[in-house]
Parts: sequence; C-alpha cells; structure tokens
Amino acid sequence: MVSNSREYYEFINSISSEQTKKAYKQNLTRFMKFCKLDSVDELLKIDMQNAIIDYIVTLKKDNISYATVHVLLAPIYHFCEMADIVIKKKKIRKFMGEKKKVVKDRPYTNDEILKLLNIADIRMKPIILLLASSGVRVGSIPPLQLKHIQKVRDDIYRINVYENDNEEYVTFT
Repeated sequence: MVSNSREYYEFINSISSEQTKKAYKQNLTRFMKFCKLDSVDELLKIDMQNAIIDYIVTLKKDNISYATVHVLLAPIYHFCEMADIVIKKKKIRKFMGEKKKVVKDRPYTNDEILKLLNIADIRMKPIILLLASSGVRVGSIPPLQLKHIQKVRDDIYRINVYENDNEEYVTFT
C-alpha cells in the first residue's frame, strides 16, 4: 500500500519499528478491504467512526478474540490520529464487548516440540528450541544477534531481548 498523501506519510513515518510498520500496513490494508476501498485517499473520505464500528461487529461475528480485535484496531486508531480524523474511542469501545480469554495458554509438550523438530530444517531447529526453552515471542527472533546472548554457565545462557528498546527484558535458557 503506497500513497502520496501527507496523512499516509505521517502515519507510516511515525512508526519506529520496522516490524510494527509491516504489521500496521497489513492490518490497515485488511480494514480497507473490509471497507471495499482501493486507496488511502478513499479511506480519508469515509465515515471512519461508523466503518470502525461495523468492522468490530463483523470481527466479533467471526469469533475473533477481543485481544485480536484490539490489535487489528491499533493501526486504524494510529492512522486516524496521524490524519487528524476525530473518532470517539469511548463509543467504539462499547462495541468491543467483554474481554474474555478464548484460548488457554499452556507450554508446548515435549511430544509437540519433538514433532516440530522432526520436520524442521537445520536452521529452524535452534529457533524452535530457543522459543520453547526461553519463552521469548516469535517477533523477538529477527532482531536477536549473537551479542545479545551470553553464556552464564555450561548449560545456562542469558538473552537480552529487544535491546535498547522500551520493551527490553532479560530471559534465560
């Protein structure tokens, strides 16, 4: 999605993380497809408030979880903010419904990890083991570098995740 509009320029360039930029572009495109729009310029002309409400209602009918709906709305809210489009978030939140856990989190079983390792190529095996043993998110893998991993003992490593970012934290494996 490319646009020559100042609004899109400000939207995309106000996002610092490349990963967030990519996700926001994808989710804004998803919203535009829902609205049957082909360009950002068309997005600037619609009744954004009602479009967002209709989008939420449709997502809920499709059994999309509260958390996912929240994630899908973030780029739309950000676009509105950067384009000076006034929306009533308090009114929109009334359509979100109650926050409910749809899926219960649990660790992968040893059998599940073994199945993944059996079908993974040589490059994916250490990633699978890192994810399973450290609890890091998939999104933390691409920016991870060897300098972020330090040996503590023979069998323990310290990993600095999202270094120099507000989300930075340390985990061990």
